[in-house]
Amino acid sequence: MSTFVHADPADQAGFTIIPNAVLRNPSLSLGAKTVYGVIKSHAWKDDSAVPGLERIGGFLGVTEETVRKYVKELVEAKLVKVVRRGQGRTNQYVILPLTPTNTSVLDDDEHRGLDDDAASHEVDEVEEDEEKDLATDKQSRKRNIVWDCLLEAGFAEPVTSSEKSDFGKTVRELRAVIPETATAEEIVKAIRARRAAWERTYPDAAFTHHVLRNKWGELAALVNGRDGPSSSDLPGPLTPEAFRAWRSSASREQIIEYQHRYDVDDSGESLADGF
Repeated sequence: MSTFVHADPADQAGFTIIPNAVLRNPSLSLGAKTVYGVIKSHAWKDDSAVPGLERIGGFLGVTEETVRKYVKELVEAKLVKVVRRGQGRTNQYVILPLTPTNTSVLDDDEHRGLDDDAASHEVDEVEEDEEKDLATDKQSRKRNIVWDCLLEAGFAEPVTSSEKSDFGKTVRELRAVIPETATAEEIVKAIRARRAAWERTYPDAAFTHHVLRNKWGELAALVNGRDGPSSSDLPGPLTPEAFRAWRSSASREQIIEYQHRYDVDDSGESLADGF
């Protein structure tokens, strides 16, 4: 006979209890049961939780798309209800009580079809909304990364409403020229390199975020003039296909300078065409 002893100090962080009706339900996938447990681990106050798909996926080592599939399974099983909290915010997941209705769904698949159409409609709407929110969240995360990088690179935190508005304008304009794939470390490095180039070239002029905003491309040329290839090494206007081929051998500074000069996105498509 085996005996289980909680000897790990990590157990002091708490436990998540999954009802046997869910844990032992053969009609639920292992992934759905695991996602149910993660959601429940966040719902310690009022049987509702607001972890984003990315956060849930991070805990489980799976993609957001995989998490979305398991959430859909839980919604169809009437174990979880998804409530939208507004654009740019994560959805709220409400853990529904286990009643004779949804436990019978667990015990007997033949009873599952009563509200399948309504459940499928609800899931489809949730998926459509989450796709929109995902795009918004990505933009929001990029904006926040640029904001944080400016602070880390030495710019003062804006205090008043007007300062925040002005600082936000700088963030938005930099976001438009910084490649989507740039990491926070790379962004900070690029900002600091531009600061050093400016102070080296104009020692008596203050380096403000307005300078960075208005002269991002010019500052890249100053950086390259001392530390790397000059902006004169940039090719002329390229087709998107040629741009993608060229960028594989170009430096990040060259790519940023090219995108700023010719107003193109990460794939070489013109940003001006859509406005």
